[in-house]
Amino acid sequence: MGAIVAIIGESGDPELPVRLDRMLSCSPYRGSAECSVEHGFALGIQTRDGDASLATEGNWTVAFHGFVGNWTELAAHHGWRFPEDAPHADRVTVAYEALGNALFSKLRGEFSMLIFDRRRRTLLAVRDVIGRRPLYHSTTDNRRFIATEIRQIIAGSGVTPEIDVDGLVQEMLIEHEDPCRTLVRQVVRLPPNTAVEFGAGPEVEVSDGELCWRPPPEGTGRYDVDE
Repeated sequence: MGAIVAIIGESGDPELPVRLDRMLSCSPYRGSAECSVEHGFALGIQTRDGDASLATEGNWTVAFHGFVGNWTELAAHHGWRFPEDAPHADRVTVAYEALGNALFSKLRGEFSMLIFDRRRRTLLAVRDVIGRRPLYHSTTDNRRFIATEIRQIIAGSGVTPEIDVDGLVQEMLIEHEDPCRTLVRQVVRLPPNTAVEFGAGPEVEVSDGELCWRPPPEGTGRYDVDE
């Protein structure tokens, strides 16, 4: 029932902590909150029973929501050493440092995560191939808002939501012709199996994103276990 949220604004923006608190406060049922604010990037989590975690290590700050079931196998293969009770976000900081975006196709579980790169001043938003852990994003008043819930984005941005009638019809018919469309005109959904990079500052365009996982080439006869 946890959540992850983020705001990207200008460095030194005094409203970032206030707006981040609004996002976290509007969903108390998702658990206790923790946050990190630096260089115009504000990240937060809410967690119940460890289903979300926040960690900073080296170049990375990671907000993670969900679970991964194959850390033991990955650690043995790559020589990583994790404490038995290490949160998922702590493990991601180590694994992403080693593998970069190639990590996502190796993780077995259901998750969404945000990875702040403090050297490049970018934020990577990731959803696994199953897509059970949602992520939404919106841009308002030169700030980008990313969150598990649409209401968290509305609370942080302060905009008056406008119903997208075509998006409502799409949801009612369960015909998602546009997987990015939501019920609210100002808010966009991040599709499953996607990693999208958000740059610092409102003038930086969002990357097109890339797939986290691709099936093996046709005719191979089986899956490559390592991949």
